[in-house]
Amino acid sequence: MSSNINFALKLTFTLLCALLLAGQQAAAQYNLTFRDQIDYPQNVNDVWGYVSSSGTEYALVGTQTGISIVNVSNPDNITEVQFIAGVDNTWRDVDVWQNRAYVVTESSTAGGLLVIDLSNLPVSAPSAYTQMGFGFTTAHTIWIDENGIGYLFGANSSGMGSGTFMVNIAANPANPTYLGKYSAAYVHDGFVRNDTLWSGEIYAGRFGVVNVTNKSAPAVMATQSTPNAFTHNTWTTNNGDYLFTTDEVNNSYVTAYNVSDITNITEIDRYQHEPGSGVIPHNVYVKNNFLIIAYYTAGVTIVDATYPNNLIEVAHYDTSPFSGGGFNGVWAAYGWLPSGNILVTDRQQGLFVLTPTYVQACYLQGMVSNAVGGAAIPNATIQLLGVAALPATTNFTGHYATGAGIADTYDVVVSAPGFYTDTVTVALTTPGVITTLNVSLLPDGPCAIPPGNLTASNITDNSVTLSWTATPGANSYNVQYRKSGTATWTTATTSGTTINLSGLSDNTSYEVQVQANCGSGYLSAFSGIVSFNTPPSCPAPGGLSVSNITPYSAKLQWNAIFNVVGYTLQYRQAGAATWQQTTTSNNFFTLSNLLPCTGYEFRVFSNCGSGINSAWSVIFGFSTATPAFSLANATLATCQIPLNLNTLLTGTGGGTWTGGSHISGNLFNPTGLASGQYPAIYTISGTNCTVSDTSTVTVTPAPDAAFTDTTVLICNGALDLNTLLTGTGTGGGTWTGGGYIAGNFFVPDALNPGLYAVTYTVGSGSCQTLFTRQLQVAYCPLGAKVTALLQGAYMPPDSMRTRLRQLNLLPLQQPYNQPPWNYNGTETATQFAPNVVDWVLLELRNAADNTQIVAQKAALLLKDGTIADVNGNAESVFFDNLPPNTTYYIALRHRNHLPVMSAVPVTLPNSVPYNFSTAAQQAMGTNQQIAVALGVFALKAADFNANGIISVADFNLYFLQTSATGQYSPADAELNGSVTISDFNLYAGNRSAIGIAQLRY
Repeated sequence: MSSNINFALKLTFTLLCALLLAGQQAAAQYNLTFRDQIDYPQNVNDVWGYVSSSGTEYALVGTQTGISIVNVSNPDNITEVQFIAGVDNTWRDVDVWQNRAYVVTESSTAGGLLVIDLSNLPVSAPSAYTQMGFGFTTAHTIWIDENGIGYLFGANSSGMGSGTFMVNIAANPANPTYLGKYSAAYVHDGFVRNDTLWSGEIYAGRFGVVNVTNKSAPAVMATQSTPNAFTHNTWTTNNGDYLFTTDEVNNSYVTAYNVSDITNITEIDRYQHEPGSGVIPHNVYVKNNFLIIAYYTAGVTIVDATYPNNLIEVAHYDTSPFSGGGFNGVWAAYGWLPSGNILVTDRQQGLFVLTPTYVQACYLQGMVSNAVGGAAIPNATIQLLGVAALPATTNFTGHYATGAGIADTYDVVVSAPGFYTDTVTVALTTPGVITTLNVSLLPDGPCAIPPGNLTASNITDNSVTLSWTATPGANSYNVQYRKSGTATWTTATTSGTTINLSGLSDNTSYEVQVQANCGSGYLSAFSGIVSFNTPPSCPAPGGLSVSNITPYSAKLQWNAIFNVVGYTLQYRQAGAATWQQTTTSNNFFTLSNLLPCTGYEFRVFSNCGSGINSAWSVIFGFSTATPAFSLANATLATCQIPLNLNTLLTGTGGGTWTGGSHISGNLFNPTGLASGQYPAIYTISGTNCTVSDTSTVTVTPAPDAAFTDTTVLICNGALDLNTLLTGTGTGGGTWTGGGYIAGNFFVPDALNPGLYAVTYTVGSGSCQTLFTRQLQVAYCPLGAKVTALLQGAYMPPDSMRTRLRQLNLLPLQQPYNQPPWNYNGTETATQFAPNVVDWVLLELRNAADNTQIVAQKAALLLKDGTIADVNGNAESVFFDNLPPNTTYYIALRHRNHLPVMSAVPVTLPNSVPYNFSTAAQQAMGTNQQIAVALGVFALKAADFNANGIISVADFNLYFLQTSATGQYSPADAELNGSVTISDFNLYAGNRSAIGIAQLRY
């Protein structure tokens, strides 16, 4: 590529990065949320956190003139609760041990180490200065390790000179005692864990690794220079394997080191927020797998350090109105409160409380290699457009690691000196996931890329076709070939990317290579050498012929060739463009599945082994035969399984059947068809002929086994089940169901009442059908003959009036379907005979327990006292499905007469009526009937509410209905359609009469 093109690409890349960087800066705040702020009237410096025993969170803020203690438990409403005044000083640093804070300044007039008692917050915070017995005056910073040992960095005293003083806070929290000092170098700030001091030796531009196990004799174990040679602070990971440093100069780095082996400390990554902006990272802190960085004018950033060799910014909040270099803005940050909130001190803007969202970055890593040969490319640059971060650089193995703090799709620009720049789009959409992107770069320069993918094809016994991929800028190509094992190349030249070599020897191994010529003396390297073998000569078959021709097949044959491995055969319909191909080891092959009366052609070549084939033979043509067949007819029922129509065929098969939707393939499905005749058309079609014929299929109906259900009365004897048949399958079937089936008879004699399954089956095979019903078996109706008289309707000598019937006041539906009877029978009369007096309710009761009602039925009382069935039977009242020859108590109820029950059980059916009227003792109990004539007894009148007691309640009902006329009234004891004094007289005569307990409601 020309230098002008290189310059244009680099310029474009630089402008694009600048535009994208500006866009990211415009959206500076992400994953850090502002909660509240205190803007002090003076500058601030350090901040540390403290949590009381009650869980209250506090910020300890160093200001120009003292320490501000702020309650931050409600991050949206923070409040200063105490202020401990001190000398005016720019530098003030604070740390906490248990319930005390320890503050140092660089003012010699401060009074030494300030100790603040935090245990009584928010009420008070007593404080006192101590010089700890060795004249301590000033220090730049303080650190307290996990053992309660304080380290005063950049410190001075009147008794022990200057250096890093180590004091025992844990032993005497109010007045720590001197243990020793480290003075081999000025330490600006430091971090101590496990008796190892990681010193920030700012003026030496390095950090030190100091063994402080013996406080009186610290020992330097290692030192390491930092990139900007102004080492401000240090902090290690929890496992101590990695260290992070800041350099307090413009445009400096946060740098990561592998310190697992202090004899081989290795820098593994650098991080900058807004590279090139000049901002200074002041302090770096480690929280789990993240770095919290106080970044002066850039505010606060959080960096994912899950992989310390790949530091990626994942959160940022800018507190400062300033930008660029300098020492304005954020001094310190504290991120270990239980709430997770971060305390931030901005020198000019005061205390901020921020809530972080810790999210892992989307990682990107891979290899960058030379597209020619695959060698690794070291020092290649990988930049994610839209991410304001330092570009990643490949190591000597070509490996790189980078990523983005915001999940998105990015364009990745990969460049390296001497190579074309490449831009690849990659989706980094899942935080915490490593995406691998390997990139191959093409070399830049005339003929830098040799021809690739050299391929040999169309190899014959004397020729070959070579092809390859083009080299950019090539004018022509030099092709060299030689017999394998020889030293001399033969050269051919071509301007394209393919060439045909001829005049080769058969059965010979050759080697070939190709070189690009870009003019002006520029030649590429030769491609890799490719080998191929020309086959030995192989004769084509001859004597092609065809025999055994049918409508669908033909035997192809040709002259055999000596020592061939086999043959490849191709055939097609005459005139078609595409060949069908197969192989055979014989000099013949039978083709099948051909079309009838159709022209075909075929050709064949010999396979002589080792991939050596002959040329094609000549093409030979032939035609298949015309089909011949005959069809038979068939008959089947609609219930039969589908008929295979091919069973009707004699002759050539392979045709198609049509004739309607009931034909599918070669199957005729009679299901759902009406009875009748249906055509089945058989057709064979070829290219030059169509032969067709029709078969007739007669469809008959399926047998039907349906029958009606019925109730079988035991007393009627066997039932001929064939009389129940209703379907088309009447006759010829079989009845099944149980021992009660004898042939076609249902025999109920030995059965109890209930439902019995009966199945009728007719037909066989797929036409077999069956139908099942449940037949009800029941006893014959049980007749009860009963005679009784009603006092109110009595007419001497032995009759009753029928006035209610004469006045048409009798209801057609039985009246006992209401309280107190609540009888739900459906007895209904269409009209009444002239001798009907009224409705009565007859009950059959258990002979062993006459409180138990076995059956009820509403019936009609005739004028002679006979109780008749509503169906017109004047002699008996019939009860359904009761066993015969069983004894029952008979109870009789009338709607306004006192009910009675037979004095003894009665065996039913009874030929002699049970007559209540012949004697008072015919009714159970004492005085249950009234004598209406000599030797004639009747049910007592005036139980108007029918509760079995004649009382004042009945009078009340009478009173309400007095003078009613033309009504079917309960108070009409005389049953004459009117309520008069005569009805009252009947009441008065029977007043206080009580029916037996079994019948009272």
